[in-house]
This record gives sequence, C-alpha cells and structure tokens, in this order.
Amino acid sequence: TGHGPILNRRNELAARRRNGEEFPVELIVTPIRANGDWAFGGFVRDLSEQKQIESALRQSQKMEAVGQLTGGVAHDFNNLLTIVIGSLDMAAQNATGRVRAQIEAALRAAERGATLTQRLLAFSRRQPLEPSAIDLERLVDGMEDMLRRTLGAEIAIDLRTERGLWPAFADRGQTENA
Repeated sequence: TGHGPILNRRNELAARRRNGEEFPVELIVTPIRANGDWAFGGFVRDLSEQKQIESALRQSQKMEAVGQLTGGVAHDFNNLLTIVIGSLDMAAQNATGRVRAQIEAALRAAERGATLTQRLLAFSRRQPLEPSAIDLERLVDGMEDMLRRTLGAEIAIDLRTERGLWPAFADRGQTENA
C-alpha cells in the first residue's frame, strides 16, 4: 500500500556483522511506485561511531556534573574544616598530657581531611591546568614570608632549598597549594 510503520522514518535497529557481532544501524525505507507496482528503497547507515561519540559526551557531562557537585561540597567542607582545625589548634595549645595528644591526633586527621578537600577542589576546577617552567627555589623562597606571617611566631620554619635546580614544568597555582 505504500504505508507502514517503518516507511519514511528513521528506524534504529541492531544489525549483525559476518562474525556475529551486533552493531547499531539506522534504516530508512522509502516506498517507490513504479509502473503501478510498489518497490522499496532502503538506506542503512552504521551508527557505531556516532553511538561511541554520544556515549563519550554523556560520560563527559556526567563528569562535569560530578566536578561541580564535588567543588561545591568540597568548598563548604573546607570552610568547616578551617574552623575545626583552628579550634583544635587553640585547644591543643591549652591542653597537656593525654588530652593534648588526643587533640593533636584529631588535628592531624582534620588536616588530612583538608588535604583531601584541596584535591577535590583541584579535581572540580573547570579551567585547565596551565603548566609552565617554574623556578621552585624562587617560588618557595617567595612564599616564606607569607608562611611566617600566617603561621605566627610560635612555629619555626626551617627552609632548605637546593641551589641551581632545573625549572619544573607544572601549574604555578597547584604548586603553591602543594
């Protein structure tokens, strides 16, 4: 009749290769009226590559969503850990003996959590890393003053750098965070 459920529309089906492997195809069947009789023209297109690209795109979108979620949670968690670490640090200064040891153990655990949070924040960042040649000696020396001001007089910094090292190829921001 020239009408049917698969005619003049895009149909996705599974085809089978000679080796028995299935693969996705697009089938379009068009009716043709010739000399009063019906004939049908068919077009089959292998969709394997398109399906792989679509799957990769979906995976990329999932990873982007995970990155955004991770970044938001990690940022909030980092703020909480800052308060916990600060409070534990002050409590450790006023404690002695076994209580001080327990507080210091909690402080170390919170600092490990902060390190993990920083890694999650790095994972979630949208902008790509920008590696460049970095003079690590100069970078570390340049951070010494900031560290001394931030850490306060109670904490001694013993900075030892090797002179004449080759430049490192790394992202400056991530290196400073490390």
